[in-house]
Amino acid sequence: MRKVLHSPSMLVALVALVLALAGTGYAAGLAKNSVGTPQLKNGAVTTVKLAPAASARIAGLTYRSVTVTADPHMGGPLRVPCPTGLTAIGGGAETSHALNAYLLDSHPTNGKTWEVSVANDGDAPEQITAWAVCAKVDGGAPKAAMSAGHMSAHHFELPR
Repeated sequence: MRKVLHSPSMLVALVALVLALAGTGYAAGLAKNSVGTPQLKNGAVTTVKLAPAASARIAGLTYRSVTVTADPHMGGPLRVPCPTGLTAIGGGAETSHALNAYLLDSHPTNGKTWEVSVANDGDAPEQITAWAVCAKVDGGAPKAAMSAGHMSAHHFELPR
């Protein structure tokens, strides 16, 4: 046991532990919300320095949705376009009956549109809503703009 305590690797590990605990103690000692607007210089925080999600939040988010009724044992893609100048950064689908409707896939298609593939495995029609989270992104949206009113759904039969 004595040899272990005197080994160089154990010494390095102990020093690292002490430094880590000291840093945590210093951070815990800072008052809540002690860094705010008065402590920041003008122009110190820019959207380039922020994470993409924070940058999108500052630029403002817009939510778009499309609702369809899926026939029994049918499915297909739903496309939700973002308004001109905004980029699709997220999306998904929802339904009131989670046991019969399924989300098969969710992804951006061309930067302007979010697409979800859904299926209704039940014996009754299901209302399914697809949605997109749209935001202004540095560099702008792709040149090809889809009309904000264009939404589509293609159906395919599910195997029994």
